[in-house]
Amino acid sequence: MKYLMLFLIPTMIFPRFSGTDKPVYNCGLSHTANKILNNKSTLTPDQQKIDISYYKLDLEILIDERIIGGTLVVRGDFRTDQPDLIELDLSSAMSVDSVKFFGEVWPFEHDNHILKIPTLQITMHGGYDFSVEIFYGGTPIPSGFGSFNFDTYNGEDHVWTLSEPYGARDWWPCKDDPSDKADSVDIIVTVPSEQIVVSNGLLVNEQSLPDGKKLYHWAERYPICTYLVAISVYPYVFWSDYYIGINGDTLPLEYYVYPDHYEMVYENYMLTKDMMEVFAQKFGEYPF
Repeated sequence: MKYLMLFLIPTMIFPRFSGTDKPVYNCGLSHTANKILNNKSTLTPDQQKIDISYYKLDLEILIDERIIGGTLVVRGDFRTDQPDLIELDLSSAMSVDSVKFFGEVWPFEHDNHILKIPTLQITMHGGYDFSVEIFYGGTPIPSGFGSFNFDTYNGEDHVWTLSEPYGARDWWPCKDDPSDKADSVDIIVTVPSEQIVVSNGLLVNEQSLPDGKKLYHWAERYPICTYLVAISVYPYVFWSDYYIGINGDTLPLEYYVYPDHYEMVYENYMLTKDMMEVFAQKFGEYPF
């Protein structure tokens, strides 16, 4: 039986604009919209020579200190010519502790929002695979629609991301351009145990840790742009349902909502499977 997962996360995607404890500012103001929409790709010549296939982001979020820290593993290959540098986008507000190239501690430079990892010490050719591990941390400075935010809702701590169009670099090292989708991404996040982490793909592990912490591991196995990699952290109410497709396949439906929204949205969200049936009849089954 085909096993697919759909996540509908109400109030997660745009939490900043509805019900926040903080003042609400209209992001539709023309000057703000123009600033965001006029952002352009920042691909460097060396970035154009690499093709990213995989990211593994493993973070701990220290909510009280408003700090994140952890590791990023990135794998890819050289398209044709060997670049002088493996260059990844990462805000200069974040600090890089060290870099490993195939497990060896490696020199690097982090300047002007670019992490530069030299390749000249070795000779590689087109199609050559590489693997880099980056140890980093800091307090992200939001850009665009918010990118990474330490927030509150109803007096509870709330961390959320919204990285369009080029805000992923604000909180994790990546080739931050929609022209290069990773084939798969693992997102591992450790938070205080009272919190719940929601992210892309399927939740494959939920593990209690010492010192009042909890680890969540989400796995995305479809190609994905960096700006769509997202996390939301809050003590959500969770429930699940399922949709049976026209062909008999079952699609689990999982919902994470603010506790005070549960009564308000439950009946409406339970119509999701009926809506999907209509769309399936008109356009075909949900493909992911």
